[in-house]
Amino acid sequence: MSVRDSHASVRPVVADRYSTFVDTLRDRAQHSPDAYAYTYLLDGDEHELHLTFGQLDEKARAIAVHLESSCAPGDRALLAHGPGLEFIAAFYGCLYAGVIAVPAYPPDPGRMKKTGPRLAAIVKDAEPSVILVDGDVMKDRDTIKSMDPNKDDELWIDTGEVDLGLASRWTPGPVTGETLAFLQYTSGSTGDPKGVMVTHENMLDNSRVVQASHQTSRETVIASWIPHFHDMGLIGVVSQTVYCGGRAVFMAPLSFIQRPLRWLTMITRYGGTTSFFPNFAMDYCVNKIKPEPRDALDLSTWRVACSGSEPIFSRSLERFAEYFAPAGFKASALCAVYG
Repeated sequence: MSVRDSHASVRPVVADRYSTFVDTLRDRAQHSPDAYAYTYLLDGDEHELHLTFGQLDEKARAIAVHLESSCAPGDRALLAHGPGLEFIAAFYGCLYAGVIAVPAYPPDPGRMKKTGPRLAAIVKDAEPSVILVDGDVMKDRDTIKSMDPNKDDELWIDTGEVDLGLASRWTPGPVTGETLAFLQYTSGSTGDPKGVMVTHENMLDNSRVVQASHQTSRETVIASWIPHFHDMGLIGVVSQTVYCGGRAVFMAPLSFIQRPLRWLTMITRYGGTTSFFPNFAMDYCVNKIKPEPRDALDLSTWRVACSGSEPIFSRSLERFAEYFAPAGFKASALCAVYG
């Protein structure tokens, strides 16, 4: 079995014409407004929600204008959305407003003793002016706010309820390549979460490397279930989709955990070309997916299979490649990555 060395495939690329990620999305919206950018499988199966490049640009502009009433450029906005399209719109809305996005693990009211302290540490460190959420998280606002009574005056915004009519009032702000785009917080597993400052220039540079390494293009279809607030999901899926002009099809992490066949069925149904995943996912699929449903899959379009975010074991790579070869999976697609 051959496992591709991802560094070997990286070649120098000329600097692109974008100076910020706002420029990137605006260009996609201008030239491919009706092309699907993101498709979310609400139930992990066939219930689709779509977002075109034009719709994403419109929602981002509307959210940016809404943020102007409570934020100034350089302020922080905590993004505490669950899985879905709203996080993506909110993230780009922050970029359009010059507000620093702070992606965070979505709060789980049923597990606040475990997840609450990490979120509280991020809130304390980032000092966000607003907390952006979706409708489901908004319903549990009082439970979540109780974890930190000193922050109960924070302004919560359900980004799904923002008036799209505001989009026409958006005007480009003073955003440059050196402007901070977002804060990427560490897991907090060995101490308080620490925020890494990421500029638009950083995002573009990382995106160039991903594109050069994995040869992404407008024909790329990224199939994913990994969390969008992690580096792998945020850069490899959310950002790369706009950068290369391709398409991302994704589901919630829980949908994969409940039934791992959903991931590979998604790749089959949509002709997925690229997917990122942690090592355990390979063993999980081999152990849980029986030969009969495996043989009904078509993984022949999958040419970039990136394992990362946790220790990678050669035996896991080998087992996965061998077991899914009858479904058209090629071992040469496998590569190891890290952020």
